[in-house]
Amino acid sequence: MELHWYEWDWAAAEREFKRAIALSPKYSDAYCLYSWFLADMGRKDEAIAMGAQAQRIDPLSLIGSFAPGSISVFTRQWDRAIEQRLGE
Repeated sequence: MELHWYEWDWAAAEREFKRAIALSPKYSDAYCLYSWFLADMGRKDEAIAMGAQAQRIDPLSLIGSFAPGSISVFTRQWDRAIEQRLGE
């Protein structure tokens, strides 16, 4: 997260997100944070998929349930954001 938001070392940040997921594949926050990274990189579909994965892993997680809809808003995919909000 530091490499992404503070250091702006995109290649290293992506490696670290992938490593975190590989080391702990059931940790939904890693997927959620990676989804924000992907959105920042303009990789909208991957970001949405990663946010959805976070939600599937831990549907009771606040950050995990927030990710798909917020990423949709951030990437200006309004219809998808509405669907997420309505639970469709």
